[in-house]
Amino acid sequence: MPFSDDSIFNPGVIKNLKGKTILKVDLVYTIFKESEGFSQPKLNKNRLERLRKLMPELFANSAVTWQVFAQNGCTDRESCKDFFHGIVIYYLKTPDKASLKAERDYFESTVERRIVTYDTSYRRKTKITERYYQPILKSKQNRGITYETKSMWNRKEIVKRDTFYIPTVKPVYGYVASKAALRPPMNLYGFDTVVLSVFNRNVKWNDMEVVMDVTGSMSPYTTQVVAWIALNQNVKKVHSFTFFNDGDSKADNSKFIGSTGGIYFTNSNNSEEIVGSMRTSMSKGSGGDSPENNIEAILLAISKNPDCKEIILIADNLSNMRDISLLSKINKPVRVILCGSNYGVNAEYMKLARATGGSIHTMEEDLYDLFQLNEGETITVGKLHFRVKGGEFILER
Repeated sequence: MPFSDDSIFNPGVIKNLKGKTILKVDLVYTIFKESEGFSQPKLNKNRLERLRKLMPELFANSAVTWQVFAQNGCTDRESCKDFFHGIVIYYLKTPDKASLKAERDYFESTVERRIVTYDTSYRRKTKITERYYQPILKSKQNRGITYETKSMWNRKEIVKRDTFYIPTVKPVYGYVASKAALRPPMNLYGFDTVVLSVFNRNVKWNDMEVVMDVTGSMSPYTTQVVAWIALNQNVKKVHSFTFFNDGDSKADNSKFIGSTGGIYFTNSNNSEEIVGSMRTSMSKGSGGDSPENNIEAILLAISKNPDCKEIILIADNLSNMRDISLLSKINKPVRVILCGSNYGVNAEYMKLARATGGSIHTMEEDLYDLFQLNEGETITVGKLHFRVKGGEFILER
Protein backbone atom coordinates (compact mmCIF):
# COMPACT_ATOMS: atom_id res chain seq x y z
CA MET A 1 0.00 0.00 0.00
CA PRO A 2 1.20 3.57 -0.59
CA PHE A 3 2.09 6.00 2.16
CA SER A 4 -1.09 7.55 3.70
CA ASP A 5 -3.45 5.52 1.47
CA ASP A 6 -5.47 2.28 1.78
CA SER A 7 -5.32 1.18 -1.87
CA ILE A 8 -3.55 -2.10 -2.63
CA PHE A 9 -0.84 -2.29 -5.29
CA ASN A 10 -1.02 -6.07 -5.80
CA PRO A 11 -4.54 -7.40 -4.99
CA GLY A 12 -3.97 -10.35 -7.35
CA VAL A 13 -1.55 -11.92 -4.87
CA ILE A 14 -4.55 -12.89 -2.74
CA LYS A 15 -5.38 -15.61 -5.30
CA ASN A 16 -2.17 -17.39 -4.33
CA LEU A 17 -3.37 -17.59 -0.72
CA LYS A 18 -6.68 -19.34 -1.39
CA GLY A 19 -6.80 -22.63 0.51
CA LYS A 20 -3.56 -21.93 2.36
CA THR A 21 -3.11 -22.26 6.12
CA ILE A 22 -2.62 -18.69 7.34
CA LEU A 23 -0.46 -18.30 10.44
CA LYS A 24 -0.02 -14.58 11.02
CA VAL A 25 -0.92 -11.17 9.63
CA ASP A 26 1.19 -8.03 10.21
CA LEU A 27 -0.05 -4.49 9.56
CA VAL A 28 2.98 -2.25 8.96
CA TYR A 29 2.99 1.57 8.75
CA THR A 30 5.09 4.63 9.63
CA ILE A 31 4.13 6.95 12.46
CA PHE A 32 5.11 10.17 10.66
CA LYS A 33 2.15 12.34 9.67
CA GLU A 34 2.08 15.59 7.74
CA SER A 35 -1.07 16.94 9.40
CA GLU A 36 -2.05 16.97 13.06
CA GLY A 37 -5.63 16.23 12.03
CA PHE A 38 -4.59 13.00 10.30
CA SER A 39 -5.94 9.82 11.98
CA GLN A 40 -3.62 6.83 11.70
CA PRO A 41 -6.08 4.48 13.47
CA LYS A 42 -8.72 5.33 10.86
CA LEU A 43 -6.28 4.60 8.02
CA ASN A 44 -5.28 1.31 9.63
CA LYS A 45 -8.94 0.33 9.93
CA ASN A 46 -9.57 1.21 6.29
CA ARG A 47 -6.57 -0.87 5.22
CA LEU A 48 -7.88 -3.88 7.12
CA GLU A 49 -11.36 -3.42 5.68
CA ARG A 50 -9.83 -3.38 2.21
CA LEU A 51 -8.16 -6.70 3.03
CA ARG A 52 -11.42 -8.09 4.46
CA LYS A 53 -13.20 -7.52 1.13
CA LEU A 54 -10.52 -9.52 -0.67
CA MET A 55 -10.15 -12.31 1.89
CA PRO A 56 -13.04 -12.43 4.40
CA GLU A 57 -12.15 -15.95 5.57
CA LEU A 58 -8.94 -14.53 7.03
CA PHE A 59 -10.95 -12.60 9.62
CA ALA A 60 -13.15 -15.58 10.47
CA ASN A 61 -10.24 -17.74 11.64
CA SER A 62 -9.50 -16.92 15.28
CA ALA A 63 -6.32 -19.04 15.17
CA VAL A 64 -4.58 -16.38 13.06
CA THR A 65 -2.19 -14.11 14.98
CA TRP A 66 -2.44 -10.37 14.24
CA GLN A 67 0.29 -7.82 14.92
CA VAL A 68 0.78 -4.10 14.23
CA PHE A 69 4.20 -2.58 13.58
CA ALA A 70 4.74 1.20 13.71
CA GLN A 71 8.00 2.38 12.12
CA ASN A 72 9.63 5.61 13.30
CA GLY A 73 12.69 5.92 11.05
CA CYS A 74 11.46 8.62 8.69
CA THR A 75 10.70 12.31 9.28
CA ASP A 76 9.15 13.53 6.00
CA ARG A 77 6.88 12.25 3.24
CA GLU A 78 9.64 11.52 0.75
CA SER A 79 11.79 9.50 3.12
CA CYS A 80 8.73 7.59 4.37
CA LYS A 81 7.98 6.45 0.83
CA ASP A 82 11.07 4.22 1.01
CA PHE A 83 9.58 2.32 3.95
CA PHE A 84 7.23 -0.62 3.55
CA HIS A 85 3.56 0.17 4.12
CA GLY A 86 0.93 -2.52 3.95
CA ILE A 87 0.08 -6.01 5.11
CA VAL A 88 2.35 -9.04 5.44
CA ILE A 89 0.66 -12.46 5.46
CA TYR A 90 2.51 -15.55 6.68
CA TYR A 91 1.26 -18.98 5.64
CA LEU A 92 2.30 -22.59 5.63
CA LYS A 93 3.81 -23.90 2.44
CA THR A 94 1.63 -26.49 0.75
CA PRO A 95 3.18 -29.91 1.43
CA ASP A 96 5.16 -31.36 -1.47
CA LYS A 97 6.62 -34.84 -1.97
CA ALA A 98 9.81 -33.95 -0.12
CA SER A 99 8.09 -32.47 2.94
CA LEU A 100 5.54 -35.31 3.10
CA LYS A 101 8.38 -37.83 2.94
CA ALA A 102 10.17 -36.00 5.75
CA GLU A 103 6.97 -36.17 7.84
CA ARG A 104 6.64 -39.90 7.28
CA ASP A 105 10.32 -40.56 7.89
CA TYR A 106 10.03 -38.76 11.21
CA PHE A 107 6.99 -40.84 12.10
CA GLU A 108 8.80 -44.09 11.27
CA SER A 109 11.82 -43.01 13.34
CA THR A 110 9.67 -42.62 16.46
CA VAL A 111 7.84 -45.95 16.45
CA GLU A 112 9.42 -49.34 17.01
CA ARG A 113 7.93 -52.74 16.17
CA ARG A 114 8.42 -55.13 19.04
CA ILE A 115 6.99 -58.32 20.49
CA VAL A 116 4.49 -56.95 22.99
CA THR A 117 2.99 -60.25 24.16
CA TYR A 118 2.65 -63.93 23.27
CA ASP A 119 -0.42 -65.75 22.03
CA THR A 120 -0.51 -69.27 23.53
CA SER A 121 -2.83 -71.83 21.96
CA TYR A 122 -2.88 -75.62 22.41
CA ARG A 123 -2.83 -78.23 19.65
CA ARG A 124 -4.51 -81.56 20.35
CA LYS A 125 -2.37 -84.63 19.73
CA THR A 126 -2.81 -88.39 20.24
CA LYS A 127 -0.18 -91.07 20.69
CA ILE A 128 -0.34 -94.88 20.74
CA THR A 129 0.71 -95.88 24.22
CA GLU A 130 -0.25 -99.61 24.26
CA ARG A 131 -0.99 -102.34 21.70
CA TYR A 132 -2.38 -105.82 22.45
CA TYR A 133 -4.49 -108.68 20.97
CA GLN A 134 -7.82 -109.88 22.19
CA PRO A 135 -8.83 -113.59 22.24
CA ILE A 136 -11.73 -114.80 20.13
CA LEU A 137 -13.64 -116.43 22.99
CA LYS A 138 -15.87 -114.15 25.02
CA SER A 139 -15.07 -116.02 28.20
CA LYS A 140 -11.37 -115.22 27.78
CA GLN A 141 -12.16 -111.60 26.92
CA ASN A 142 -14.21 -111.28 30.11
CA ARG A 143 -11.31 -112.65 32.11
CA GLY A 144 -9.01 -109.98 30.59
CA ILE A 145 -6.70 -112.37 28.83
CA THR A 146 -4.52 -110.76 26.13
CA TYR A 147 -1.77 -112.04 23.80
CA GLU A 148 1.39 -110.70 22.26
CA THR A 149 0.65 -111.82 18.68
CA LYS A 150 -2.28 -112.30 16.34
CA SER A 151 -1.38 -115.96 16.00
CA MET A 152 -3.19 -118.31 13.62
CA TRP A 153 -6.52 -117.38 15.21
CA ASN A 154 -6.35 -113.88 13.81
CA ARG A 155 -7.00 -112.25 17.13
CA LYS A 156 -8.37 -108.70 17.11
CA GLU A 157 -5.79 -105.96 17.54
CA ILE A 158 -6.64 -103.38 20.20
CA VAL A 159 -4.78 -100.03 20.23
CA LYS A 160 -4.88 -97.72 23.22
CA ARG A 161 -4.33 -94.06 22.51
CA ASP A 162 -3.71 -91.21 24.93
CA THR A 163 -4.74 -87.62 24.09
CA PHE A 164 -2.63 -84.71 25.20
CA TYR A 165 -2.17 -81.04 24.26
CA ILE A 166 0.95 -79.35 22.96
CA PRO A 167 1.30 -75.60 23.64
CA THR A 168 1.89 -73.45 20.57
CA VAL A 169 3.35 -70.04 21.40
CA LYS A 170 3.20 -67.29 18.77
CA PRO A 171 4.69 -63.81 19.26
CA VAL A 172 2.24 -60.92 18.95
CA TYR A 173 3.86 -57.82 17.50
CA GLY A 174 2.86 -54.27 18.26
CA TYR A 175 4.23 -50.77 17.97
CA VAL A 176 5.64 -48.81 20.84
CA ALA A 177 6.82 -45.22 20.82
CA SER A 178 10.49 -44.42 21.17
CA LYS A 179 11.74 -41.71 23.50
CA ALA A 180 11.67 -39.27 20.58
CA ALA A 181 7.89 -39.60 20.35
CA LEU A 182 7.50 -38.42 23.92
CA ARG A 183 9.41 -35.24 23.12
CA PRO A 184 8.29 -34.13 19.65
CA PRO A 185 10.53 -31.93 17.51
CA MET A 186 10.40 -28.17 17.75
CA ASN A 187 7.58 -26.89 15.57
CA LEU A 188 6.03 -23.47 15.00
CA TYR A 189 5.10 -23.24 18.66
CA GLY A 190 7.96 -24.95 20.45
CA PHE A 191 7.47 -28.33 22.09
CA ASP A 192 3.81 -29.24 21.86
CA THR A 193 2.78 -32.41 23.72
CA VAL A 194 -0.90 -31.55 23.80
CA VAL A 195 -2.19 -35.05 22.93
CA LEU A 196 -0.38 -36.77 25.77
CA SER A 197 -1.17 -33.93 28.17
CA VAL A 198 -4.91 -34.05 27.47
CA PHE A 199 -5.17 -37.84 27.67
CA ASN A 200 -3.18 -37.87 30.90
CA ARG A 201 -5.51 -35.27 32.45
CA ASN A 202 -8.71 -37.02 31.37
CA VAL A 203 -8.17 -40.57 32.55
CA LYS A 204 -11.92 -41.17 33.01
CA TRP A 205 -12.63 -41.11 29.27
CA ASN A 206 -13.89 -44.57 28.27
CA ASP A 207 -15.60 -46.26 25.32
CA MET A 208 -14.08 -43.69 23.00
CA GLU A 209 -14.07 -43.34 19.24
CA VAL A 210 -10.79 -41.61 18.39
CA VAL A 211 -10.91 -39.63 15.13
CA MET A 212 -7.62 -38.08 14.02
CA ASP A 213 -6.38 -35.75 11.30
CA VAL A 214 -3.17 -37.24 9.84
CA THR A 215 -2.57 -34.67 7.10
CA GLY A 216 0.76 -32.88 6.65
CA SER A 217 2.48 -31.39 9.73
CA MET A 218 0.51 -33.63 12.13
CA SER A 219 3.29 -36.21 12.62
CA PRO A 220 4.42 -34.78 16.02
CA TYR A 221 0.90 -35.57 17.24
CA THR A 222 0.47 -38.97 15.56
CA THR A 223 3.55 -40.20 17.41
CA GLN A 224 2.03 -39.06 20.70
CA VAL A 225 -1.02 -41.21 19.91
CA VAL A 226 1.30 -44.17 19.34
CA ALA A 227 2.97 -43.49 22.68
CA TRP A 228 -0.44 -43.43 24.39
CA ILE A 229 -1.83 -46.61 22.81
CA ALA A 230 1.39 -48.49 23.57
CA LEU A 231 0.03 -48.82 27.09
CA ASN A 232 -2.43 -51.70 26.94
CA GLN A 233 -4.85 -50.22 29.47
CA ASN A 234 -5.27 -47.18 27.23
CA VAL A 235 -6.10 -49.20 24.11
CA LYS A 236 -8.87 -50.97 26.02
CA LYS A 237 -10.63 -47.62 26.52
CA VAL A 238 -10.93 -47.08 22.77
CA HIS A 239 -13.58 -48.83 20.72
CA SER A 240 -12.07 -47.77 17.39
CA PHE A 241 -9.71 -45.41 15.60
CA THR A 242 -10.55 -43.40 12.48
CA PHE A 243 -7.79 -41.61 10.57
CA PHE A 244 -8.44 -39.13 7.76
CA ASN A 245 -6.23 -37.38 5.21
CA ASP A 246 -8.75 -35.20 3.34
CA GLY A 247 -9.22 -37.09 0.14
CA ASP A 248 -6.41 -39.55 -0.68
CA SER A 249 -4.48 -37.11 -2.92
CA LYS A 250 -7.72 -36.07 -4.63
CA ALA A 251 -7.63 -32.77 -6.54
CA ASP A 252 -9.07 -29.88 -4.51
CA ASN A 253 -11.84 -29.24 -7.04
CA SER A 254 -12.95 -32.87 -6.70
CA LYS A 255 -13.44 -32.70 -2.94
CA PHE A 256 -17.16 -32.53 -2.26
CA ILE A 257 -18.68 -32.05 1.16
CA GLY A 258 -19.59 -35.39 2.70
CA SER A 259 -17.75 -37.49 0.13
CA THR A 260 -14.16 -36.25 0.17
CA GLY A 261 -12.82 -39.62 1.34
CA GLY A 262 -9.39 -40.60 2.57
CA ILE A 263 -10.83 -42.07 5.79
CA TYR A 264 -9.46 -45.28 7.38
CA PHE A 265 -11.22 -47.12 10.21
CA THR A 266 -10.06 -49.90 12.52
CA ASN A 267 -11.69 -51.37 15.61
CA SER A 268 -8.68 -53.50 16.50
CA ASN A 269 -7.04 -53.14 19.90
CA ASN A 270 -3.71 -54.37 18.55
CA SER A 271 -1.24 -51.52 18.23
CA GLU A 272 0.33 -53.02 15.09
CA GLU A 273 -3.00 -52.90 13.24
CA ILE A 274 -3.80 -49.42 14.59
CA VAL A 275 -0.45 -48.00 13.50
CA GLY A 276 -0.81 -49.80 10.17
CA SER A 277 -4.12 -48.05 9.54
CA MET A 278 -2.59 -44.72 10.59
CA ARG A 279 0.38 -45.27 8.28
CA THR A 280 -1.87 -46.13 5.34
CA SER A 281 -3.90 -42.97 5.76
CA MET A 282 -0.76 -40.84 6.05
CA SER A 283 0.85 -42.40 2.97
CA LYS A 284 -2.19 -41.92 0.74
CA GLY A 285 -2.62 -38.23 1.56
CA SER A 286 -0.74 -35.53 -0.32
CA GLY A 287 -1.48 -32.23 1.36
CA GLY A 288 -3.71 -30.01 -0.76
CA ASP A 289 -5.79 -27.11 0.50
CA SER A 290 -6.11 -26.21 4.16
CA PRO A 291 -9.71 -27.18 5.10
CA GLU A 292 -10.13 -30.81 6.22
CA ASN A 293 -13.03 -33.32 6.18
CA ASN A 294 -13.29 -33.65 9.97
CA ILE A 295 -17.07 -34.07 10.20
CA GLU A 296 -17.20 -36.62 7.40
CA ALA A 297 -14.72 -38.72 9.41
CA ILE A 298 -16.71 -38.25 12.63
CA LEU A 299 -19.94 -39.37 10.96
CA LEU A 300 -18.23 -42.48 9.58
CA ALA A 301 -16.92 -43.37 13.05
CA ILE A 302 -20.41 -43.00 14.54
CA SER A 303 -21.97 -45.13 11.79
CA LYS A 304 -19.48 -47.91 12.56
CA ASN A 305 -20.27 -47.79 16.28
CA PRO A 306 -23.62 -46.05 16.91
CA ASP A 307 -23.56 -47.03 20.60
CA CYS A 308 -20.34 -45.18 21.42
CA LYS A 309 -20.49 -42.60 24.21
CA GLU A 310 -18.25 -39.88 22.80
CA ILE A 311 -15.92 -38.88 19.99
CA ILE A 312 -12.36 -37.72 20.65
CA LEU A 313 -11.31 -35.55 17.70
CA ILE A 314 -7.58 -34.83 17.39
CA ALA A 315 -7.65 -31.82 15.08
CA ASP A 316 -5.29 -29.38 13.40
CA ASN A 317 -6.22 -26.07 15.01
CA LEU A 318 -4.80 -24.14 12.04
CA SER A 319 -7.14 -25.79 9.52
CA ASN A 320 -10.85 -25.10 9.24
CA MET A 321 -13.44 -27.81 8.58
CA ARG A 322 -14.54 -27.96 4.97
CA ASP A 323 -17.76 -29.74 6.00
CA ILE A 324 -18.91 -27.62 8.97
CA SER A 325 -22.31 -27.50 7.22
CA LEU A 326 -22.81 -31.15 8.27
CA LEU A 327 -22.52 -30.29 11.97
CA SER A 328 -26.21 -30.92 12.74
CA LYS A 329 -25.85 -34.59 11.72
CA ILE A 330 -23.58 -35.39 14.70
CA ASN A 331 -25.48 -36.92 17.63
CA LYS A 332 -22.59 -37.63 20.00
CA PRO A 333 -20.48 -35.33 22.20
CA VAL A 334 -17.26 -34.37 20.43
CA ARG A 335 -14.24 -33.66 22.61
CA VAL A 336 -11.72 -31.74 20.52
CA ILE A 337 -7.99 -31.97 21.23
CA LEU A 338 -6.54 -28.93 19.45
CA CYS A 339 -3.04 -29.34 18.04
CA GLY A 340 -1.11 -26.12 17.45
CA SER A 341 -3.31 -23.80 19.51
CA ASN A 342 -0.52 -22.10 21.45
CA TYR A 343 -1.35 -18.63 20.10
CA GLY A 344 -5.04 -18.92 19.43
CA VAL A 345 -8.01 -21.29 19.33
CA ASN A 346 -9.93 -21.86 16.11
CA ALA A 347 -13.53 -20.80 16.81
CA GLU A 348 -14.93 -23.41 14.39
CA TYR A 349 -13.90 -26.18 16.76
CA MET A 350 -15.46 -24.32 19.69
CA LYS A 351 -18.70 -24.21 17.71
CA LEU A 352 -18.43 -27.97 17.06
CA ALA A 353 -17.89 -28.72 20.76
CA ARG A 354 -20.72 -26.45 21.93
CA ALA A 355 -23.24 -27.73 19.37
CA THR A 356 -22.61 -31.40 20.26
CA GLY A 357 -22.37 -31.00 24.03
CA GLY A 358 -18.67 -31.76 23.87
CA SER A 359 -15.56 -29.94 25.03
CA ILE A 360 -12.34 -28.21 23.94
CA HIS A 361 -8.89 -29.28 25.14
CA THR A 362 -5.60 -27.42 24.77
CA MET A 363 -2.21 -27.92 26.35
CA GLU A 364 -3.30 -26.04 29.47
CA GLU A 365 -7.11 -26.12 29.58
CA ASP A 366 -10.13 -28.43 29.52
CA LEU A 367 -13.29 -26.50 28.63
CA TYR A 368 -16.32 -28.64 29.42
CA ASP A 369 -19.06 -26.00 29.80
CA LEU A 370 -19.28 -24.51 26.31
CA PHE A 371 -22.78 -25.92 25.75
CA GLN A 372 -24.02 -23.97 28.79
CA LEU A 373 -23.10 -20.60 27.27
CA ASN A 374 -26.09 -18.53 26.23
CA GLU A 375 -26.36 -16.00 23.43
CA GLY A 376 -24.29 -12.92 24.23
CA GLU A 377 -22.18 -14.53 26.97
CA THR A 378 -18.39 -14.46 26.81
CA ILE A 379 -15.64 -16.96 27.50
CA THR A 380 -11.87 -16.61 27.79
CA VAL A 381 -9.63 -19.26 26.21
CA GLY A 382 -5.98 -18.66 26.90
CA LYS A 383 -5.51 -14.95 26.17
CA LEU A 384 -8.44 -14.67 23.76
CA HIS A 385 -11.96 -13.51 24.56
CA PHE A 386 -14.97 -14.85 22.62
CA ARG A 387 -18.63 -13.86 22.60
CA VAL A 388 -21.46 -16.16 21.54
CA LYS A 389 -23.41 -14.51 18.73
CA GLY A 390 -25.85 -16.33 16.47
CA GLY A 391 -24.44 -19.70 17.52
CA GLU A 392 -20.91 -18.64 16.56
CA PHE A 393 -17.93 -17.74 18.74
CA ILE A 394 -16.87 -14.24 17.74
CA LEU A 395 -13.38 -13.15 18.73
CA GLU A 396 -13.39 -9.81 20.53
CA ARG A 397 -10.36 -7.97 19.20
